[in-house]
Amino acid sequence: MKAFASRVGEAPVDVLINNAGIGGKWHPLVDMDFEDMSQVMETNAVGPIRLSSALIPFVLKGNTRKIVHLTTHMASLADNTPAGVYGIAGGAYAYRMSKAALNAGMRTMAVDFREQGLITAVLSPGWVQTDMGGKMAPTRVEDSVQGMLRVIDELTLVNSGRFFDYQGKELPW
Repeated sequence: MKAFASRVGEAPVDVLINNAGIGGKWHPLVDMDFEDMSQVMETNAVGPIRLSSALIPFVLKGNTRKIVHLTTHMASLADNTPAGVYGIAGGAYAYRMSKAALNAGMRTMAVDFREQGLITAVLSPGWVQTDMGGKMAPTRVEDSVQGMLRVIDELTLVNSGRFFDYQGKELPW
């Protein structure tokens, strides 16, 4: 990450979008693959915070000073109910935990850098027709991206540190 940051040079970064995500193996708890869980945590939670740490000096030089982390509605603790998010209740331990950890890191970043004008949020792209989301997902890539760009443009210090979906709806933690 530091090598990448050194290639940025002294240029300001207006918006950093951390889009790291792997699903890992969705085993039931009794069959958990903890090596896989560690890889999912490293990729989905630690990686984006590591990149943010390396690039924060450049983001703070930018005009808009925004860092957005792509998360998932499945990281909502409040919405992990029998009805489930996207019809998926429980399960997906590594994926849910990694994105919930990312959300916690973003909230901490919002507090730590508020006085410096950093605007940060976590954003769920929805269940999207990608390699990860599959063909049965209801949301087209184009619709998700257009929505996320609109939400990112509308982020201010007033709503920094919050959890939104690609349509701008605030999601429960």
